[in-house]
Amino acid sequence: MADVITHTGIVGHVTTNLVQVRIAQTSACGGCSVRAHCNASESKEQLIEVVTSEWMRYSSGDVVRVQGSVGMGMQAVLWAFGVPFCILVAVLIVAMQLMASEILSAGIALCSLVPYYLALYLKRDLFRKRFSFTIEKLTNNH
Repeated sequence: MADVITHTGIVGHVTTNLVQVRIAQTSACGGCSVRAHCNASESKEQLIEVVTSEWMRYSSGDVVRVQGSVGMGMQAVLWAFGVPFCILVAVLIVAMQLMASEILSAGIALCSLVPYYLALYLKRDLFRKRFSFTIEKLTNNH
């Protein structure tokens, strides 16, 4: 099970096919291989959306376990930080070759990330399907 990231959390909100789970940072984050790049390790509480056809089994306040693969976490880090870094550096190098102004080149390089992050935002449903979590109820509150 070393290739699985597991968090225990509390169901916050349930809608059709979607369960929102609030997870709190735990000491287990200290041993995780992607902790330096994970948003869950940067804040006290993180909201995870789990797409599930069994959404009716869950209600607000239920204690659940949410699992995702380490590979999925690494791929998310690549899309969120690796690709934009490569775009930034490539555009900066090209802009520096074409222009004399370093400040203008840096501004163009930073602006080049706007379309990338806009595209990620517009494709969020695709990423939601690709980066899916599993959910398991730990206690029965009802």
